[in-house]
Amino acid sequence: MKKFIIGIVLLAGGAMWLSTLLGIWDFSGVWGQPWTHYVLAATALLAGLHFLSGDRKNDWHMKSLPVPKEEGRVHCSVSFSGDSYRYNGEPFHGAKLETFCGGIRMDLRQALIDDNAEIEIHTFMGGVELFVPSDMQVFVNNHSFLGGVNNDTIANQTAGAKRLNITASNFMGGVSIKN
Repeated sequence: MKKFIIGIVLLAGGAMWLSTLLGIWDFSGVWGQPWTHYVLAATALLAGLHFLSGDRKNDWHMKSLPVPKEEGRVHCSVSFSGDSYRYNGEPFHGAKLETFCGGIRMDLRQALIDDNAEIEIHTFMGGVELFVPSDMQVFVNNHSFLGGVNNDTIANQTAGAKRLNITASNFMGGVSIKN
């Protein structure tokens, strides 16, 4: 609702200003009032805060799960965009994730993951956000240049726990692994 109100205020202000400049209607008396400067400044601040803050989940494109290709592994590739995948009880055998100036968010917390599954990640000025179940052992092999991998998973030391192997190569990009 705030976005709609800010949009209406900006649209009305822009139309009034443009009509004054084009000589259609003269709103110069309105623009000369001291309160209009405060309204414009407050509207600009609110618009800036709105676009910089808030929930960014809606900025990602929720995609249907990719079809496994090579040896049961899925292959996801994005360029200049962001894709999101969520497994809800579907089997997961491994993946190859590639980003070029974009991002991939993959939620595997509800997936049926094979033991010793492998995820190969390549990023170029992009990133991957990966959510894994808390009962998995996560092992990361990282090859990054001006980038890195942040593994915030809970270290599972349980005997017989499934193992997830992640190989990441990043160039000015990054990978975030969470539970």
